Amino acid sequence: MTTPTPSPVVPIPDSAQLEKRTAGIVAEAEAVAVIDADTYKSAAAFVSSTAEIATLIKSEFRDPKAHAYDLHKWICGMERRFLGPAEEAMKIGKQKLIAYDDEQERRAAEEQRVKEAEARKREEERRLAEALALEEEGDQEAAEDVLAEQVDLPPVVVEKAVPKVGTVQYRMTWQAKVIDVGKLLRFVVANPQFLHLLKPDDVAIRALARSTKGAVKIDGVRMWKEKGIASTQR
Repeated sequence: MTTPTPSPVVPIPDSAQLEKRTAGIVAEAEAVAVIDADTYKSAAAFVSSTAEIATLIKSEFRDPKAHAYDLHKWICGMERRFLGPAEEAMKIGKQKLIAYDDEQERRAAEEQRVKEAEARKREEERRLAEALALEEEGDQEAAEDVLAEQVDLPPVVVEKAVPKVGTVQYRMTWQAKVIDVGKLLRFVVANPQFLHLLKPDDVAIRALARSTKGAVKIDGVRMWKEKGIASTQR
């Protein structure tokens, strides 16, 4: 089923009218003084009127926001529709490039190991032949020196058989994930300089405070009540 294309025109509320309703309202609120019962009632009426204005503003923007949301959702859906296959294809291609590069790297390392072993064997055979020749000449001490000599062979370098392509550049990125929360907690307790690795879930903590009305006590967490006004409209 094809999703209908929403209108690209988003209705905008009359900002001039809203400006009239809100101009100076903050200054008016700052000028309100609550010092006795009468001023308390006046302040309550003022708060109620501001609540009505806020409700009006929300009402004025409700439809434009819904329309903009539908338009944004449709645009994002169209983007995903076409971007998804492209990104999936790119991901598959990258995986194959990495697999080939890894295999060539493995082969190069194996070839290097073989060549290094061959070089060591040739050097050992050369030194043994030299030592035998010295022994035949009667120079036993020199023969022993040849066999005991520490020889550093030149490094064998084998390049992996991967063509250099300007659009393909590999980078190594370190990754990490928590596999044992308990061990991590004990480590941080012993090494407080890593405390930043533990991020408290403030949303869950506030939800716990509301559900238990602050009855639960947690070291390092302070729970308190804040007074607010639940309803301000007439």
